[in-house]
Amino acid sequence: MENTLARQSPFAATLTMLLIIAAAYTRFALNPYPNEVITAQSAPLGEWLSLFTSSHRVWAVTIAGLLTAAAGVIAGRIGTGFNFYPHHCVLSMPLYAIAACGIFIGGEPLAPALAALLTAVAIYCLGSGYMRDESLEMMFYAGMCTGLLPMLYAPCLLMLPMALMAVIIFSISLREIFVMVCGILLPPAAICYGVWAFGGDFTAPAMQVWQAAVSDSASLPLDSSSIAAMVLAALTALNILSSVAIFFGNRYSMAVKPRSILIFITVICSLSLLMIIMPSATSGVFTPAAIPLAIIMPLLFLHIRQAVGFILYAAMLVALLLHLIVY
Repeated sequence: MENTLARQSPFAATLTMLLIIAAAYTRFALNPYPNEVITAQSAPLGEWLSLFTSSHRVWAVTIAGLLTAAAGVIAGRIGTGFNFYPHHCVLSMPLYAIAACGIFIGGEPLAPALAALLTAVAIYCLGSGYMRDESLEMMFYAGMCTGLLPMLYAPCLLMLPMALMAVIIFSISLREIFVMVCGILLPPAAICYGVWAFGGDFTAPAMQVWQAAVSDSASLPLDSSSIAAMVLAALTALNILSSVAIFFGNRYSMAVKPRSILIFITVICSLSLLMIIMPSATSGVFTPAAIPLAIIMPLLFLHIRQAVGFILYAAMLVALLLHLIVY
């Protein structure tokens, strides 16, 4: 069978993703855009990562790129492993790279990149646990990743309802709920205890997360003065909205469990979009927010004519290239 755009090989999709990530982070390291140098109040773990970035910027940007690539691989694995698409499709990997770092990158790149990886792992563990009917270890891992998110990047506080959505949509057992809640509480409790053990206030990390989440970052994640970035964001938004409409229009063509997981991811997409418009959001918010969005986006390319899909994909790549060259 001819390998079309939506059914390109894993090698081609991975290579495209890696090239986009390498080009975006190289551009960021050499010539960050004005809104990419503005930073906001950091969460506790994010603050420690900021100190590392200030001392070892090259290493920080390199590690952030690797974490972004790892998150993209897991996003691609989620789409293929849970049978969301009518054909084998790993297009979510390059689409994730475009949305995560092709538009803008955060001034402190490590925390959003690690938050993106944790978001991908949390979604994968929740879906995997649901597919197995009951999996306490997967629910615990998902809870730990979810609990760590706001401690890394404050706008990810909006991702905490992800656990509640999983309880409602997946109808998981009481044992799984208990284990997941324990996993969510463990990271912040451990950080609070560590601060208290060294003489600080036990509640200080939790208060720092809240203050960072509600404070104004004094920056806009999407700078309207960048025409190429606005075009790329508009094409991405068009892709997302069209894919969601296609999914709900054809949802009964999917098996019950993959359909439930994709409904869950669609709900997470709304949390991601809300996270982008939070006052505390910086330009780095696209990296974690793009995870659920990228899993949804291939549906459009699988259901439209191949020529139209190529035009849309080419337009996104051209806008990305222009954005790398000019602001």
